Amino acid sequence: MYKKSIKYIITFLCLINLFCISRKCNAATNESKQWYIHEIKSNLKKKNINGEVLILDKDRKVNIINNQVDQVRSEEKITSNNYFPMASLQKVLTGIATYTLIKENRLRLDTSVNKYFHKIEKNHKISVEDLLTHHSGIQDTTKLPNRVLFSEDQRFSFLENNLQVKNNKKWHYSSSNYGLLAELIKKKTGTTYFNYLNKKVLVPNNLKNIKNFNNVTNINKITLPYKMYNNKVSKVEQVLRIASYLRPIPFSFLSYSFSYYCFMRWLSGSFGAGDMLATPKSYWDFIYKYIFVYKDYIDFCYKKAQKTTPHYFGGWYFDNNYVYAEGLTANYNACAFKADRNKNKLIMIFTNNTNYSQFKKLQESLYNIYFKK
Repeated sequence: MYKKSIKYIITFLCLINLFCISRKCNAATNESKQWYIHEIKSNLKKKNINGEVLILDKDRKVNIINNQVDQVRSEEKITSNNYFPMASLQKVLTGIATYTLIKENRLRLDTSVNKYFHKIEKNHKISVEDLLTHHSGIQDTTKLPNRVLFSEDQRFSFLENNLQVKNNKKWHYSSSNYGLLAELIKKKTGTTYFNYLNKKVLVPNNLKNIKNFNNVTNINKITLPYKMYNNKVSKVEQVLRIASYLRPIPFSFLSYSFSYYCFMRWLSGSFGAGDMLATPKSYWDFIYKYIFVYKDYIDFCYKKAQKTTPHYFGGWYFDNNYVYAEGLTANYNACAFKADRNKNKLIMIFTNNTNYSQFKKLQESLYNIYFKK
């Protein structure tokens, strides 16, 4: 009886010890989580970033960190439920749609594009895989459309007439590669690029808030670049203010309408590679699934990317266990993500008041905070 009592006491003490250790671990985890949330928030304020950062914690829950600069207008605010331009992050979607066609045996990586794009120079030397890895020799021009291109046919026509093909097939990042893939999806399926993407990727994953830019009915839900005209804004506003006096239309309405039109013109020139919008939360859900749930697909991309320099395939960059991508629209709206596939870590950044060099520095500082802690 005495021995049994001793056993019970020892067992009870062990349980208490384990409970205390667990409490200490949880406290340490929470302290660590609060530290990097605080550091990220401080970093955004210090750099005067108008934006939002989403991070995955150890419980696989998303934490949202938002920072707004002074005098930000309502249409310039970034929130998890407002639409934001995906920019080059859309290439990931186009890559998945292309992969889906390959899985359906309707396309091959070594398929030559000469059968589908007769106007493209040296088309017999360009394969689907070349487009997916930016080794096609195709380069973008810097032209923007002079009006909003509402249909996919208009967008492809603009792309086709504004690209260049070089002799070498070394790495050269080009949005035109993914515009050609989007058009190839149209030709192979007999439907629009977006309809195929919606049917095969968006609807099955319940991604209702990833849309073609001209399918967003409430334009007030679209985030515009912060002070998108920079030094030119005063001249633009002067003209609009005069117009508002001449006609009984509020200046704010004219200003927003003009900004919206110019922004949509920029987006419409990036068929398959930047003409879609997504809420930050929807894009987060999408990326999370394709990195941490649909592992067969990301493993396929990783293996293919190892054959190229840099290690890139289907819209994803790979660096050992890290996978990442970034996008920029109109030199003001920027978004990026980076994930550690082994440690189940993911961070995503959205901002609309930085240029490219500023955004690269922001990425570096936030990634250092999140991944090194």
